[in-house]
Amino acid sequence: MGMISTNIKKRAALLMCLIVMIVLFFSVYYIAVEEQHHCAGEDCPICAEIELFQNVVRQMGIGVVWNTAVSILLVPFVLKMTAAVHAICIHTLVSQKVRMNH
Repeated sequence: MGMISTNIKKRAALLMCLIVMIVLFFSVYYIAVEEQHHCAGEDCPICAEIELFQNVVRQMGIGVVWNTAVSILLVPFVLKMTAAVHAICIHTLVSQKVRMNH
């Protein structure tokens, strides 16, 4: 039972990291694409959206961006290392039932 809840927590954390990365990516992308738009004046909806996305990026801060990016990049590495360790540990003399006392 403990293993299931830990697994669910890990997946939820990964999902949250992905969501944060997607929000940040699209915020920065929108800012970059619409930065040179034709402004309609004081009530320009695009300027309001750019300001909103700038606030999102500013509030999340570079620390969150860095931690999320590192987490996302390390997941495949950790999974490969876990698989490699499992493959090494699975082939022992005991698991292969080798008798050493001829």
